[in-house]
Amino acid sequence: MSDGIFRNKADTFKILSSYFIGGLGIIFCFYAAATEGTERNIQILICILGGAIGWCIGLYVTPTSEGEKQQLSEFGKAFLTLVSGFGLGKITEIKQAVSLWLPADDKISGLRILLFLSMIIIGALFTYVSRLFVKGKEEQLREDRAKTITNLKKSLAELESQN
Repeated sequence: MSDGIFRNKADTFKILSSYFIGGLGIIFCFYAAATEGTERNIQILICILGGAIGWCIGLYVTPTSEGEKQQLSEFGKAFLTLVSGFGLGKITEIKQAVSLWLPADDKISGLRILLFLSMIIIGALFTYVSRLFVKGKEEQLREDRAKTITNLKKSLAELESQN
């Protein structure tokens, strides 16, 4: 068992470096969204939406327990059913809505697509790495239980030796 928040001390540098580089990527995405084009607020919202979707994807691919795995699986099935049924029925309206976010200017359209995809990838990776390599509540509870059991055994052994 390790003392820090990371499971393996050898991976601490790698994980923190990844967070640093990912953080720079997020800052650059928001900087590009805020300084390029005319509708900057839309581009910032695209970044936020991409990060939120990436976060959900990261949660979906890294369940921490069997209960969470089952819940996420059921949610994924329901979401895909909704998206496929609704999406196919409303394809023309969806195309019109997306075209509002992607203007005729190819440079701005490309920027918005890259911002969206970059934030999805960064959000998913941050969540994935955090849930796999950073101690979570369940692991902390297991460690606390193990320490408590060890302390109880020591206390019982001391009591037996005194009698």
